[in-house]
Amino acid sequence: MKKLLALVIAVLFLAVAAPGIAGFAAKSIAEDRVALFNSEYHDIGIIKLENYQRNWFSSSAVISARFSDGYRDQLAAMINADLASEAEIIDLYKEALEGKLLFTVTLDHGPVMINDGIKIGLGSAVTELDASSGDLKRLREYLGVPYLLRQHSQLGFLGVVSFYGDAPSFEVDQTSTVIQFSGFNYTGTANVYSGEIIFDARCENFSFDALSGKTTVSGFSYTGNHQLIQSAVWVGAGRIGLASVIAEDALGEEVFNMANLSLDMNVEADSSGQTVNIDALYAIEKVTGAGDLDVSDMRLALRFAGLDIAALNDLVEMNQAGQVSDVPPEDLRAAVYQLAAASPTFEFGPLQTQWQTESFSAGLNLAFNGAGLPAYESFSIADTALWLQIINADTYIDMSDQIALILATEYTANQLVSAIRAQGKTADPAEVEKVAREQAPVLLYNFVQQGIFEKTDAGYSGSVTLRDGIIEINGNPMPLGAM
Repeated sequence: MKKLLALVIAVLFLAVAAPGIAGFAAKSIAEDRVALFNSEYHDIGIIKLENYQRNWFSSSAVISARFSDGYRDQLAAMINADLASEAEIIDLYKEALEGKLLFTVTLDHGPVMINDGIKIGLGSAVTELDASSGDLKRLREYLGVPYLLRQHSQLGFLGVVSFYGDAPSFEVDQTSTVIQFSGFNYTGTANVYSGEIIFDARCENFSFDALSGKTTVSGFSYTGNHQLIQSAVWVGAGRIGLASVIAEDALGEEVFNMANLSLDMNVEADSSGQTVNIDALYAIEKVTGAGDLDVSDMRLALRFAGLDIAALNDLVEMNQAGQVSDVPPEDLRAAVYQLAAASPTFEFGPLQTQWQTESFSAGLNLAFNGAGLPAYESFSIADTALWLQIINADTYIDMSDQIALILATEYTANQLVSAIRAQGKTADPAEVEKVAREQAPVLLYNFVQQGIFEKTDAGYSGSVTLRDGIIEINGNPMPLGAM
């Protein structure tokens, strides 16, 4: 009897003590994640755990997020350059960049949570973008929604967070503008220790209808399984899909229609863990529009293989930190050297599509010979002769007669417009198009005579190869001259 009583007392003690222990553990994990984010991404943004109130069975907190000072200044500089004559708009952007977003968090402690159903784990939380004041409150009231963004999450005992969230649907019907949004929702899991994230997001429909016309975007989706292996390098697979983008003019006539766009991407580390391979495939089923725009079955494959992970991570972080001109030259030199030393390959294509019933195909492959690099002390990014020696390249293009004429006409028109504007005159579109159509066949004939293209039964083709510093166009060597 005494043993049974002791067991009952122990169970009761654990039932009472466990929520406090789980609450302490959940806070500790949250603080670790905040510290990790700020250490890895402090050049972009800063998040802070504020006003954390931990009680026995539940807690509450406010999380703030803002741009870092350096990144904010870079964005402000770009905005000032793009909108130099729009002082009021610049002020609005400046106010937004200098502000911060607040997220309210309500946490129920484990091991057993009864909010939103019975759950077991360290804790469950509801996180919501704070729209209780300021511009976000005015936006929420304007859209007529109870919240802008809300997420439910649950932290398991092994560090796996399961979550789901949404932005609610809304409709804004003004005198001259109607905006409809079906809502956005997502689900997923995240391992706070391994960095693995599984994510699925959906948005069925968004439309903007104004006096000038209507644009409708339908069927957005994203699925992905990713793992962070460096501060800026993820491995895994993902897919972005878009069912359609339709634009109509003020009379309801369709001027643009794109159907079934997708991007599939896979990033995989090799067995050594030193390099990654990146594969991507862009695809569009159909694009039609005003005039004779009629493109179908467009596909573009990309493959970047043998990329040194450390060098790639450094280059990504440099790009995130600002413009290349702002990167210390020695840091950029070191990263480029390390990337080239791994002998990466870059494959662009094949790019394949059809314009109406006409076919087009093109591709470019580059391979670096890292063994041909000099010692680091002698290496210069600007050494053109070196790059020509250590890069092997192949590129080709095949196109029908009609597509060749279209491209030649477009090229000629652009050259004519540039020449006319250089003289301080205004180009007449109709006259430019007329002259361009007349000169396009002559341009193609000259290209064939110069050996740039070859005439085939199907249309035109061309190829360029670079081997050991020697360039050949359609098999014919081309002198490079002094470098």
